[in-house]
Amino acid sequence: MYVLVSKIFSPYTNCPLSNRHSSSIRQSIGEISRDLEIMWAPRTGSKQHSTTLEKLLTSRGGAYKTSGLNSVFFHLYTGAQFVSIKAERRNFTVGLLLDTPPGAPRDQSANRRVEFWEHSKRLQHGSLVALILISPGLSKVFLGIIVSMGKDIGESARTDEERIQLQISFFDAEIELMALRRQSISINTSTYSVLVDNSIMFESVHPFLRTLQSVEPTSIPFSDIISHSGRLGSLPVGVPRYARVPRFRYNLQCLARRGTNISSLDVNNATSVALARQQLSRSSTLDPSQADALLDTLTREVSLIQGCVLYLPYLTSFSLECCQPSRNRKGRGIWRRTYTLSSHVNHRVSQGRRSFVYYSPAKSGR
Repeated sequence: MYVLVSKIFSPYTNCPLSNRHSSSIRQSIGEISRDLEIMWAPRTGSKQHSTTLEKLLTSRGGAYKTSGLNSVFFHLYTGAQFVSIKAERRNFTVGLLLDTPPGAPRDQSANRRVEFWEHSKRLQHGSLVALILISPGLSKVFLGIIVSMGKDIGESARTDEERIQLQISFFDAEIELMALRRQSISINTSTYSVLVDNSIMFESVHPFLRTLQSVEPTSIPFSDIISHSGRLGSLPVGVPRYARVPRFRYNLQCLARRGTNISSLDVNNATSVALARQQLSRSSTLDPSQADALLDTLTREVSLIQGCVLYLPYLTSFSLECCQPSRNRKGRGIWRRTYTLSSHVNHRVSQGRRSFVYYSPAKSGR
């Protein structure tokens, strides 16, 4: 079997985003491949078990569902045929005709069919889809992104309840040449094409993938942690990058009680860290557990603080206060950024709320 599943993701092999978003479509294509192997193998006996793919080919599309630990769910569209090819601003888009799947999309009312596609989450604009060309003993997979809007698909369904039309931007030029030749890709029961839609919004993550492909690796924050392939328990966590600047100090005086003094903190000096721990416990407004949590946060690139909902914002505000611009001997502030990710869970209603705080000497936002 000839499968080109990994072709589009090859530039982003080491990116966790691509692996996460491509795993579902890989599993879907794997299920179809297993069905094809069963269908192509010689069958004996009077009772022949039909595969899920055969059932969907008979019904002209529908939901492909499996059960078990590695279950998959996706929508399959049959009867694919080339309609046109258009030159857009950045690339070519290929027009495809597909069988309308059973259910509401085949409603006898044209207005209801249009309304369905305008509000449906199927075949959404920007979704990653796979066109599978199947012939005896051979299959090819071509990945692309849907460029049609829901209203465009709805208008195509207005005049025909049996077929829908959409435009797809494929990653492989071979499929564009086939469309230019108006090659027939659905001929009979042995040579046909299907479209797989896993509702993967590839356009939402594509900017991140493109940035990771082009950016200088050393400029990515926490690159050693993100790219680590082993267990994170054995990965050492260093001090924040901005704290490695010569003569950098944290100003802890903002935490001192009135009439007391707390020395500045040099995270690269073990004696300074030990002294800061003692002074925070004795002379600050924090209790010992809060002082330890704050000090661990200031001396590590990544830290986790667990506490009540009111406790976390209180300690976070002190962390940001300690990150006020230090001054070097020439009086210039040291530019740095602090990222704080807070997760608050209400166990009574089992709902989560997350907020991302970005702080810099110039501005702060939520």
